[in-house]
Amino acid sequence: HDTPARALLQLSVRSLSSGCVRAQDSAALADWLLQSGTQPTDSVATALTTAAADPEWRTRSFVLPESVPVDLVYLNAWVAADGELHFRHDIYQRAAPQVHARTAHRHEGD
Repeated sequence: HDTPARALLQLSVRSLSSGCVRAQDSAALADWLLQSGTQPTDSVATALTTAAADPEWRTRSFVLPESVPVDLVYLNAWVAADGELHFRHDIYQRAAPQVHARTAHRHEGD
């Protein structure tokens, strides 16, 4: 989903959520998800626009004709297009077990 607290997205540290996944263009995502559905996409766009303007930011639900598989990738290190290596704080502490496993495996082969 998108967020009603858009000002938080301008901060350099964005670890202020409760684990939600941010969609950059929620209207386009909804349109894509509902392309083959029974809900007309213009009504989806209208509902999203209405929800975005609503100060109470109410939830809107739509039934998909079939489930959509979703893969989430958690990265706290990556190489940018310019070749620069970036690291970010592991706020969910998901990388430590992977680093430990790789380090332990490397030392076993020494």
